[in-house]
Parts: sequence; structure tokens; C-alpha cells
Amino acid sequence: MRILLLLLMIANAALFFFGAVQHAGLAIGPFHEPHILPASIVEALCGIALACGAAALVACARRAWGVAVTANVDRDCRRSVGHDRARGRSRPAHRQ
Repeated sequence: MRILLLLLMIANAALFFFGAVQHAGLAIGPFHEPHILPASIVEALCGIALACGAAALVACARRAWGVAVTANVDRDCRRSVGHDRARGRSRPAHRQ
């Protein structure tokens, strides 16, 4: 289970770094995204959080599972805040 989680976190981190580079304005091959600096920052922070969680799993730290789960929760929180900021809202909208 640890190896599966490690591979998943590394793949997610790589995808977030790839998205951050694209949103910074660098087209990679046929892949290109519009230049959105806040999205690039959020995606880079998500990638860093996931890479730290993966490093904790590799190091077999005592609290590796806690760090890995925290990294994934942190990623989800940053993504939701980033999407709300992109839509022009500073906080999540309440559904009615």
C-alpha cells in the first residue's frame, strides 16, 4: 500500500509541476495553457506539498502516513481556494 501511495503522490506532484510550468507561460510540445500566474503558484505549492509527502514515505518516517494524508488534504484545499480565486470569489459560494 505504501508503494502505491508513493507512486500516486509522485505522479500527482509531477502533473502539478507540469501544470505550473504551463500556467507560467511555457508551452511544452503540443500542450499549452493560458498564462495565469495565480494558478501557477497554487499548482507549484500543491506539487511541493505532494513531493514532501512522498519524501516522508520514502524516508519511512514514523509519521509518514500523517504527512502523506496532510499533503493530499493541503492539495485539495489549495485547489479549491485557487478555483474560487480564479472565479473572482475570495471565499467559497454557499449553495442554496
